[in-house]
Amino acid sequence: MMWSGFLLWCLVASAASSGSSKGWDVGKKYVYVIESRALSAIHQVSNQFTGNVARAKINVQPKSSDELSVQISDIKLAKLHTNLSNGFETVFQKEDLDFSSWQMTQNRLDIKFKNGVVEGLDINGNTPIWEVNLIRSLASQFQVDTQARKLIKSRLNALPERNGMVGMFKTMESSVQGECETLYSISRLPNILLLTQPELAPTYNLTANENLIDIVKTTNFSNCDRHASFHFGFTGLTDWEPASNEMGQFMSRTSVSRVILSGSLKDFVIQSVLTTNKVILSPHLYDKQKGWLECSKLWKVQCKVNVKPFTVFQGYQIFC
Repeated sequence: MMWSGFLLWCLVASAASSGSSKGWDVGKKYVYVIESRALSAIHQVSNQFTGNVARAKINVQPKSSDELSVQISDIKLAKLHTNLSNGFETVFQKEDLDFSSWQMTQNRLDIKFKNGVVEGLDINGNTPIWEVNLIRSLASQFQVDTQARKLIKSRLNALPERNGMVGMFKTMESSVQGECETLYSISRLPNILLLTQPELAPTYNLTANENLIDIVKTTNFSNCDRHASFHFGFTGLTDWEPASNEMGQFMSRTSVSRVILSGSLKDFVIQSVLTTNKVILSPHLYDKQKGWLECSKLWKVQCKVNVKPFTVFQGYQIFC
């Protein structure tokens, strides 16, 4: 059950909004589309994959630069168990998948930030724990510590200069996966790149006088203040650190996010987010054949429209 939930909602994410150098526009609604897939296979044996593909819409209404009201709708899920000649990168046509509607207990929440770091979530007290974790996973896609608020010491640290858009540094970042070291690599994204990769910012106006910023976040699971994981049966393997980047020859894992921003590092709109989690493991502990689990989340903005404010949401707050 835990694995099926992980497969289902470990999504790829990409989100985009129309150009605005002043960051989130209060009084507007940003409509994002999510398409995700979570597939597993013993890929060294065959191209037989099993897993889930999910799609949904996310309506984001900024209350301020530090608070977003988020509404989740049109959730659809398709189960998959088939041979994929192109593996995880297979492009699915609409007729290839049989989607069914899927409901959440809570489809609205408020996300509170401080300098891009998620500070708290307003979640209904009756929401089941698995759904709370799903919501936290969703919220982490909006988390971009552009000002290095959670900075940790590293010889790699090279903070962006004032009004600059180039830098590299390490933070201790909290997410549904735990509180782990995260490497930020920041650079300017050339507008011309959108001619060949428009999915990075689907609604971006190439004629706009606006900066695009490319951020890559890489999680180091071997350096965490808190692991969000459970394990058993490894007590005799003293040289293994459960839930780290590598566990001997049994398992390895990676998590990388690419975030495209418009504006500046202090005031921005998230244009797109692509998050990919990979787990490589040996089904029989020391077997040389490996199994593979990959999850990806892709968000795209459809539009930005004028809206009336959301009604005040009453729930309880989770501090991340």
